[in-house]
Order: sequence, then structure tokens, then C-alpha cells
Amino acid sequence: HISEDKFFENTDFQDAINGFAETRKLKRAPLTESALKLILKKLHSYSDEKVEVAIKILEQSIEMGYQGVFPLKDEQQSFTQEMTRKRTEV
Repeated sequence: HISEDKFFENTDFQDAINGFAETRKLKRAPLTESALKLILKKLHSYSDEKVEVAIKILEQSIEMGYQGVFPLKDEQQSFTQEMTRKRTEV
């Protein structure tokens, strides 16, 4: 059940997910229960189960006007650079 997700124990997370839901609503893409389940799954994965990182990811999505969630920009760039380096070493 969504409300039992451990991230919801943190009030800052609750504020962030509510802000994200509000942003989606304004974009005429309301956050359905199915979408929320997928978003939570990605947040757990991208944040390595750290609620503070999940909050930053939600804040990034709100700030950039994203309808979804993505790894933090600096972490995504590091990941991309690492993958590029590995490909060029082969």
C-alpha cells in the first residue's frame, strides 16, 4: 500500500511529493495511483533508498517541470561519463 511506503514517514518527503503532484496537475497530467507507484519505485532505485536524495530528485523534477523523476543531474552526468569511459577503454 502506497501510504505505508517508508518515505512517507518523512514530512519533507510528503511535502515534496505533494508539490510534485501539484505540478503534474497543473500540467494536466494528474498523478494517478498507478503513476505514483511507478514514481515511488524509481525514487527508491535512484536514491539508493535514501529519503533525502529522493526529496532532491522530486525537487529537481518540480524545478525543471518534469512529469517524471530522473537521477540527479550531477549523478546522471557522472554515470554517463563513467559509461562513456568504459566504452572507450574496450
